[in-house]
Amino acid sequence: MPPSPASLDFGKVFTLSFAIYKEKIKSFIPVGIIVMAVTFVITAITAVVSIFWISTGAVNDLDALLGAGFLWFVIVLTGVISLVSLTASWWAGLVCCALTDAHLLGEEITIRQATKNTAKSLVSLLPVGAGVVLVIMGVFALFSAWMISIIVSMDGPPDVIPLIIVQMAGFFLGFFLLVVLAMIASYFLNVKWFVAFPVMVSEQTTIIKGWKRSWAITKTAGGWILLIIILVGMAMGFVMSIPMIPTAFISFTGEQLGAAGAIVPSIVSYLITWAVLILVMPVMPIISQVVYRERLQRTPSLQV
Repeated sequence: MPPSPASLDFGKVFTLSFAIYKEKIKSFIPVGIIVMAVTFVITAITAVVSIFWISTGAVNDLDALLGAGFLWFVIVLTGVISLVSLTASWWAGLVCCALTDAHLLGEEITIRQATKNTAKSLVSLLPVGAGVVLVIMGVFALFSAWMISIIVSMDGPPDVIPLIIVQMAGFFLGFFLLVVLAMIASYFLNVKWFVAFPVMVSEQTTIIKGWKRSWAITKTAGGWILLIIILVGMAMGFVMSIPMIPTAFISFTGEQLGAAGAIVPSIVSYLITWAVLILVMPVMPIISQVVYRERLQRTPSLQV
C-alpha cells in the first residue's frame, strides 16, 4: 500500500539531512566562506565610503547629517548592500540545494557546476531582489523623514511636545502590529514556498514556477513543514548563540588591554561568529531539498 500523500516521514527527513550534511560538509563550507567574504567586502566598502564622505567635510554638523544629500546617500547605499547580500545568500541557497540534490541522485558535482546549473534560477530572482530593495529603501526613507520631522519639532514651542509623544507612541504601536503581521505572513509563506529553491534547482525553472510548484507540493504537508521550520530555527538560534559566551569574554579581555590590544580579540570574536554562521548556512537548504524529494516519492502525481 503506497504511503499517504498527506504524510511526511519526519524522522527520515532529519536522518537523511544530517547524513548529507556530514558527508558533504567539505563542499558546503566553501559556499559559506564565499558568502562571508562577500559580506566582509561589502562591509569594508561601506565603511571606507562613509569615512571618505565624512572626511571630505560633507557631514560636519547636524544640519548636514539631516540634509537630503547625505540621507539619499545612506538610502542608496543601504539598497545596494541589501541587493548584494540577498543575491549572495540566494546563490548560496541554490548551490547548496544543487549539491544536495546531486548527492541524493547518486551524483557528485562541484560548486562551479552547481553555480552554472542554477544560473537561470538566480537571474530570475534578481527582479524579486530589486523589488525587495526598493521596499526597504522606501521604508527607510519614510522612517528617516519621520525622524527628521520629530527632531525639527523638538526645537519648536513646548506645547508641541505632548503631540510629538502621542505621534511616537502611535508610530511604535503601529510598527509593532506591522511586525506581528509580517511574522505571521512570513511563516505562512515560508511553509508554502519551503521547496521553491529545490524546485528551481531540480526542475531548472524560474522563481515564479518554483513558487507555484512549491505551493502544490507542500499542500498536504504544511503542518510537518511548519514544525520543521520552528524546530530547525530554534536549534540554529541556539547554536548561533553559543559563540556569544567566548566572544563576550574575548571582547571584555580586549577592553582591558586598551584600544590597541582590542584589535586581535575583536578579530578572533568575528572569526568565531563567522565560523558558526558558515557551519549552519547549508542546514535549511539541505532539509528543503530532502523534503522536496521525499514529497515527490510519496506523491507520484506531483512529479513532472
